[in-house]
Amino acid sequence: MSNLVGRISETKLLKEALNSNKSELIALYGRKRVGKTFLIREVYKKHIKFELTGLHNGRLSDQLNIFSKELFVRKKETGDPEKPNSWFMAFTQL
Repeated sequence: MSNLVGRISETKLLKEALNSNKSELIALYGRKRVGKTFLIREVYKKHIKFELTGLHNGRLSDQLNIFSKELFVRKKETGDPEKPNSWFMAFTQL
């Protein structure tokens, strides 16, 4: 049972995107502390394989570094992660 209250239209939209036969991009925005992340996690909890939160106003190099470290941990590798120098390279690693 879901703990979501009053999010029927948002849940429907997210599920339609999940079941779509094409690539989908959903921009979710709103005030702080209203449950945006919780909504995504609840609707997609069985489907999320990789999750990352970036740094607010972080430099590109720091964002890429966090991405590569989290990916490295998820892959359960040893040694030092390969540091991407672009988002293209980062998503290729993913």
